[in-house]
Amino acid sequence: MERTVEQRYAVKFCFKLGKSASETFELIKQAYGDDALSRTRVFEWYKMFKEGREVVEDEHRAGRPTTARTDGQVAKVKQVLDADRRSTIALISEETGLSVGTVHTIVTEDLAMRKVCAKMVPKVLSEEQKQSRVEISQEIVDCIKEDEHFMDNVITGDETWIFQYDPETKKGKRRVAHADVPAPEESSNVKIKNQNHADCVF
Repeated sequence: MERTVEQRYAVKFCFKLGKSASETFELIKQAYGDDALSRTRVFEWYKMFKEGREVVEDEHRAGRPTTARTDGQVAKVKQVLDADRRSTIALISEETGLSVGTVHTIVTEDLAMRKVCAKMVPKVLSEEQKQSRVEISQEIVDCIKEDEHFMDNVITGDETWIFQYDPETKKGKRRVAHADVPAPEESSNVKIKNQNHADCVF
């Protein structure tokens, strides 16, 4: 909390100096790094100071104190995510009894996680497939050495099988991961079959 109040003072200071909201956010981010307030929060406080607010502390709220974002609540959300990384914010909210906004804040700020989706790459081969390629290539090289006309007998493009990838289903494959974790790769291999040779993956 002290860290948050400290940054609010910094936002107020930047406003008094005539800095814009965007400039203020960049300075806050530069000064506090990963602990910096979000862009939304910086802009909210900048707007309040611009409208005449002077105090940086939270205003007193009536009613029972909030129980959201305690260590126990964060642990609850993490437990749900550990069980299924494809859980949606709405589902986590339903299972933990927390509001959607609170769950979103815990996931993005406290756990520093985000939704990632597998990206399609042209070649994702297993070790066995890689070794098979090496062996087949070596066989072809040996054949060429033994018969200089060997390539004249090679037939290509006999038949092509292409695995379909529907971009509309991509959303369903998204899962939660830490913000610094790159998106996983998913094979988009094209399988080519030649009637005179075993199937190969290119």
